[in-house]
Amino acid sequence: MQLKITNIENERYRHETLPVFEAEIMDEQPTQPSEPSQMLVCIGIALKKYACKNVKLTVASHMAEKLEWTHLVGNFKYVTAGSANLIDVLITKQEHSHKWMFPIELIFHFEDMVGNSYEQNIHCMWRGSGKHQVLNFMPVPMIYKN
Repeated sequence: MQLKITNIENERYRHETLPVFEAEIMDEQPTQPSEPSQMLVCIGIALKKYACKNVKLTVASHMAEKLEWTHLVGNFKYVTAGSANLIDVLITKQEHSHKWMFPIELIFHFEDMVGNSYEQNIHCMWRGSGKHQVLNFMPVPMIYKN
């Protein structure tokens, strides 16, 4: 019975201190790419609540021929709520990709402060019209088993 109560308390703690990331596509682009097949997207990311450590971020798009991204600021060994970061994503588009919209996926792998591993996916839709959209298909991080 004591083990069951301990497991329940562990789950409650994990749920109450769950780190959650959010993202926003920034309207102002720092520089413009030199080739017409390229586009540059600046994405702001922040930890919405609590703290986490050992963050690994992957940026992907199924419509990119080539995708490069850089952190402008920050260290992902330990992140606290309110910490913000900007990343530049330079994309070489596939020939058949739409000129007016482009999906970008942010995949976060991280640990909470007691070592539980999580994954959170955020899908961003860059639109040529300027009406960008962030779709949080996994708004609450899922526990991740290595």
